[in-house]
Amino acid sequence: MDCVMIYLAPEYAENGIVSVRTDVYSFGIFLLQLISGRNVINENQEEQSQSLLQWAEVLIEKLSLHELINPCIGESYDTYELYHMARTMYLCVRRRLEMRPSMRDVTD
Repeated sequence: MDCVMIYLAPEYAENGIVSVRTDVYSFGIFLLQLISGRNVINENQEEQSQSLLQWAEVLIEKLSLHELINPCIGESYDTYELYHMARTMYLCVRRRLEMRPSMRDVTD
């Protein structure tokens, strides 16, 4: 699987639809990489390939945000800031583009 495809918003990858919220999805994936320190695709030989977002969604649904954090960071992070980064990421990667915030909302 091509890593570039993972950064593409679903509506663009599937139907070629471009909107002001298409880049917001990619930004959400970027934030997820910053938080987790993981690659977009995990191609572990023993497991089926899994995207970073698929891995993260399970943890988010279980409210296990601490498991999203790159272990290299250790305990040297501000919990409040991490929560806001994770919340922004979650809002940005919503499958339905009309549910995503605008980039202006993300940066405010």
